[in-house]
Amino acid sequence: MNKLFFVCIYLFSVLSLYSQNIQQSMIEINYYFGLRIPYHHMSIKMEYNHSEERYEMEVKTEPMQGETGFEYSRTDNIFIIDKNYFESIYNKISKIDYKDILIKNVDFDGLDGYSVDLKFGGFMNNLTVSLWSPSYNESERGLKELNDIIKELFIMAGLIEFYND
Repeated sequence: MNKLFFVCIYLFSVLSLYSQNIQQSMIEINYYFGLRIPYHHMSIKMEYNHSEERYEMEVKTEPMQGETGFEYSRTDNIFIIDKNYFESIYNKISKIDYKDILIKNVDFDGLDGYSVDLKFGGFMNNLTVSLWSPSYNESERGLKELNDIIKELFIMAGLIEFYND
C-alpha cells in the first residue's frame, strides 16, 4: 500500500513538472556528510533570476553546526550559468525513472556516510528525492544516472573534491 501511495505521488509530481515553464523551474541539491566537520553541508541551487534576467548557480558550504575553527568552510557564491546548461541538466533530471529508484531504495538503509536531497521543479510544484550515499552500490540501486548528474553539478560548482564517491 505504501508503494502505491508513493507511486501516485510520483506520477502527480511528474505531470505537474512537465507542464511548467522552464524559467519558473529550479534545481537544488543539499549534501550532508555525517562525520565531516568542515564542508559538512553543501548546497547547489540553480534557477532563473527574474530581476537580473539570467540563470544562476548559488553554491553554499558550511561546517558542522556548533563546531569552531572551521569558518574557512563557510562560503556563499553565485555564478552565472548558461540557459542551455540549465535546461540540459533539468531535462536529464526530469527523465530519470524515480519510481524505479524508490522501489529499489525504499528498504535500503545505511549507517555512516552522507545524504543527498535533490529538489527540482517549480516553486509550488516540485519533487524532492532524499538518498543515503547515492554513490554506494549505485548500479544495483538504480542511481548511476542520478549520481553522474550530481557529480557533474559538484564539478561545475568547484566542489568535486568534497563529493564522496
